Amino acid sequence: MHGFLHCYYKDIYGIRPAERELQNTVVWLSCGFDRPPSRDAVGRFLTDPKHVVDETFDHLVEQAVRRGLLDLTYCIDSTFRSPTMNVETIQEVP
Repeated sequence: MHGFLHCYYKDIYGIRPAERELQNTVVWLSCGFDRPPSRDAVGRFLTDPKHVVDETFDHLVEQAVRRGLLDLTYCIDSTFRSPTMNVETIQEVP
């Protein structure tokens, strides 16, 4: 994620330009990559970011719960969730 934020910050968009920027050793090391990402990896990230966003959101909510930042009931972006509700059931907060 850091690499793509770096690219957006530098107004670099598209698969090939982002892949080219992330080939820079200083960039990929400072962004936390073990090696430069392949063009295929960059393409998958840029063309289908939904799974990345969903995983990141879930991870952040789990961290907040572990740290006690969320009570038993919490509201995020007008969705209501409670431990007594089925995970699949999301209701809008009035």
